[in-house]
Amino acid sequence: MDPDEAWRVCLKHLKDDLPTATFCMWLEPTICAGENNGALILHCPDNTYQWVRRRYGAKIGETVRTLTEYQGAYIRKARPVHAELF
Repeated sequence: MDPDEAWRVCLKHLKDDLPTATFCMWLEPTICAGENNGALILHCPDNTYQWVRRRYGAKIGETVRTLTEYQGAYIRKARPVHAELF
């Protein structure tokens, strides 16, 4: 299972397990940026990063380990994308 598919599976499980408003505010904006050493790399928007790590980091890691072949997840701040319009 590729990292994006693995994260989609985990997100579906988390969505079913959490109140809708909580999921939409904190976890839905999180994206999978790939994998490293057998763990998913997840990027969170800057304004949700600390909260997601503190409140949901253990739950995310457990979900990833239970539902996929990955060993857990690294949760990082998403780097802003700078683009110039021409």
